[in-house]
Amino acid sequence: MIKKSTASTATTSSASIVRYFKTADAAKLASKRGISNADMCKAIRQLIAGGPTKLPGGVYKKRINNNLDRAIVLCRDGSNNWFFVGLFQKSDIANITNGELENYQKLAQHLAAITDDQLSALLKAQKLLEIFE
Repeated sequence: MIKKSTASTATTSSASIVRYFKTADAAKLASKRGISNADMCKAIRQLIAGGPTKLPGGVYKKRINNNLDRAIVLCRDGSNNWFFVGLFQKSDIANITNGELENYQKLAQHLAAITDDQLSALLKAQKLLEIFE
């Protein structure tokens, strides 16, 4: 059963439920790199607490895996849903391009607007996977 949010802020107050997700592609990359769900949850908690690096448009870049990798996490202001959507090795790619940032911003806007029914459909189709520790 999917828990529904009862508040519209990205805080961890008792009135809101913060949910973490990963795309199927991000899940595959994380598995290859040895990044666990617990690692992802910890990274999101750090972002919620104000950790770096917030890029424009609800896009976050987070160091993960002992600083070997960078995760791209999306969450628009006012949302309780956080999405791991990208992962890259720092040794392979110095940073995301402006074009990639624009695409992530569009995806963040789209994900912030999806309904509970649409979210359920994405989970059922395994396009998104909910992350639990």
